[in-house]
Amino acid sequence: MSSTDVARGARPGIGKWQLGSACAIVLLIAAGAAAVLWQKAETRVVTQNESVSVANVGRSKSRVVAATRSLKSPTRSLAAPAEPPQVWPVVTELSGLSSSPTPTIYWYVDKPFEGGAQFTLMAMGQTAPTLSVGLPTPMPAGLNKLELAEHGAKLESSTEYQWTVSLQPSGKDAHAVDAAGGAIYVPASGLPIDPRALAQANYWYDAFQGSLNDKALEAELLERAGLPEVAASVRRGS
Repeated sequence: MSSTDVARGARPGIGKWQLGSACAIVLLIAAGAAAVLWQKAETRVVTQNESVSVANVGRSKSRVVAATRSLKSPTRSLAAPAEPPQVWPVVTELSGLSSSPTPTIYWYVDKPFEGGAQFTLMAMGQTAPTLSVGLPTPMPAGLNKLELAEHGAKLESSTEYQWTVSLQPSGKDAHAVDAAGGAIYVPASGLPIDPRALAQANYWYDAFQGSLNDKALEAELLERAGLPEVAASVRRGS
């Protein structure tokens, strides 16, 4: 084509080298698209036992993709550890009074317990316990008790004591569960016989001991002591 033809606005022709370059570019684009399709086919997330037909992009075959690994170990259970029992001191929030130096101590456990258990009695302000003894296990659900007289321990008059029941579940990650109550020995004469009247005077240990043959009265006293869960269980007979 002459320079005169270009000046008149004629379109220049496409050379063979330009056609070759264009074809090469098209082939490169097509090859890139095929690679992407192959990658998608290879990395598709597959459910257990699903048969996958790989896309026909140069080769054709079928394969079964292995199932994903289970989170459960075959040698170790991942089940959550059992919940520890709940334990309540069967006494009022204030230290209960006793007309005897050897009251019977009660506590309530909501389910059977098979770990270690310890009872401790200590006078307030002292560093050494008056009594520290292991409790027999398995411990049944419901009311449990310890009689101080059976262990040769007694309360000093007008001295406040704290008693603690400690349950230690088995297992290295388990934590102890404690229940604590207070007791004061206050000798008295002419005390009422009615457990309700005794509870009104805060002679809790005498009142509760006298209510054990009457479930309705026992539950009533437990509610008055701020233990509605235990009272409900007593009413159910459990």
